[in-house]
Amino acid sequence: MSVIPKLQCTNTDSILEVRINNIQKPIKIDTALECEAIYYGYNLVKWAYMILPTKDYNPNKTGLIKDEHYYELPSDTYKGNIITFNPKEYLQSLQSHQASHINTDRSNQTSSQSPNSKAQTNHSQSSSNSQTTNPPNYSQQLQYLTQGDYTLVIFAYLRSPAYKANYTTHTKLDYKPPLSLYFNGKELQIVEWGEVKRDKLDSSQYDTQRIFQARSGKPIPIASQNNTNAQNNNTNYIGNPILNPNNPQEYFDYSKQRQKAKDIGAIPEGTYYIDISQSTENKQSGIRTLNQNIILKFKDKERQSKWGKYNIPIYTNKECTNTIESTTQRNNFYIHGGESYGDNGGIDLAKEDTRFFETLESIKEEYKDILESLKDNEGRMVVRLGVGYEERKSEIDLRGKRTPNGGVVEWISQFDNTKGGMGTKAGNTACKLTCDEILRRSGVSLSETPTSYRGSILYQISIEKDVAYYRSNDTHKRISDGNLNTKEQNEYLDYDERILREGLKYIDTELEKGYPITIGVDHTYQHKGGFNSDLSTDHFVVIVGRKYDEKGKLYYLFYEVGTRYKDKGISDENRFYIENNTLHGTPAHNMNRHYVVTQIRRNLSYKKD
Repeated sequence: MSVIPKLQCTNTDSILEVRINNIQKPIKIDTALECEAIYYGYNLVKWAYMILPTKDYNPNKTGLIKDEHYYELPSDTYKGNIITFNPKEYLQSLQSHQASHINTDRSNQTSSQSPNSKAQTNHSQSSSNSQTTNPPNYSQQLQYLTQGDYTLVIFAYLRSPAYKANYTTHTKLDYKPPLSLYFNGKELQIVEWGEVKRDKLDSSQYDTQRIFQARSGKPIPIASQNNTNAQNNNTNYIGNPILNPNNPQEYFDYSKQRQKAKDIGAIPEGTYYIDISQSTENKQSGIRTLNQNIILKFKDKERQSKWGKYNIPIYTNKECTNTIESTTQRNNFYIHGGESYGDNGGIDLAKEDTRFFETLESIKEEYKDILESLKDNEGRMVVRLGVGYEERKSEIDLRGKRTPNGGVVEWISQFDNTKGGMGTKAGNTACKLTCDEILRRSGVSLSETPTSYRGSILYQISIEKDVAYYRSNDTHKRISDGNLNTKEQNEYLDYDERILREGLKYIDTELEKGYPITIGVDHTYQHKGGFNSDLSTDHFVVIVGRKYDEKGKLYYLFYEVGTRYKDKGISDENRFYIENNTLHGTPAHNMNRHYVVTQIRRNLSYKKD
């Protein structure tokens, strides 16, 4: 039972936390979600939902309006502290119900484009008010979740939905597109619901049926590598060049400089779109099969061999009307095949083109109903194509895994006062002790403490600007008149880019060895609850993994010890991203809180095997 009757709680709705107990990757719209509300009191919990673009999610928004921002779930069906909610089934049922009751004289009225828009009459909610109100467009809500890059927010409440009272009163799921593509300079990957399918026998490996060797741009002879590097100050490929599979004496250069080179450089990094329906005489976009009309454009067989049997034009907008890439002004890119790798800047599959297009057709058949529902008025079936050339590191996830010396990387809550948890050491200020305990159980017998900067090897990435270090007595002190009158971390923190780079190398080294790392973070200027004498950390967490998101961006997974609930503590959403010379992220248990990493603490010794 999730009721906590003795907890003293003064917030309006007394909801302590909302969570989903059965999240499995990848997240699909037809997944039945078991939603649970942790709350104080015995009143009946009610439920509501909201659908909005993922980029527009703002947990600080107040004054949510019924039937505009959020929609109540029927209390006769969705009641109690645990409910099962299937977004697709729910929206489809209301869509059918709504369609059967719309009056003929209203059939020609156009609904708003907003996913939480009002339409005409709300049949899902009974009302004693005879005034006509506008119901949501359920069909469009379903389409938004289906196409991806939209977020489903689920509220639990006793009086009215709110993002946050004193506690988190909602949870959210970010839905990814059912189908997209990603090109990393070596492979063209088919991505389903935000992830490349894993091998059935070895989940640590990708399904090779979803990955296709590919290259972009003209290859360069390795013999000219040193000269090219000296002239262009290009180090992107040094030490790990991407070779030409057809000629190991050639490599492909994906540097920013090379991406700008018309007709020889790789397709620039960014987000593109392709139409995966068949091309027609009335539609330039789409999959094209080489035919006599195209062959006539070529002067000889050699040029024909560079085109391949299939191709798809690449666009920079969802409407598939613009082919110009804005940062380089280059255009006319294609996904295509041929006899060998090397093209004018598109994505070249060489002899992999037939396998790619046949696989794409089979996946289209698998997702037929979904993709048909996403067709636009021109018959286009548009999917996103991401392009990024950052060298991909191996993905690592140590959660629950054994370390090389026999330890286990298990999560612990700093509030767990049981014998198996932190015992008598548990409490509000036990985050560092808990991180130490996680490392101890993982086989790390000693981790670093910032006792001094005299030869210290602590990675101090950032610190508040009004904190000074006094070498004479080896202490940090806050400058008395140093109040910066700001709450913005980019204004009150100083960053050290060099130390960040060194710290990231250390994190990678430890993860690759199989061990977690303790991290100190800042979340509040002059944090009143801080008990760390160096004045640079408000909280501690443990980094336990390294992965890439659906857009190819690198992030580090962390254990959040500052929550009582395991699903939040080990959540896939506990991520640190590298941006603007910082390592930062948001914990799953408190989406209002923003962490900036200030310290990376080294593992100094390990238990013997």
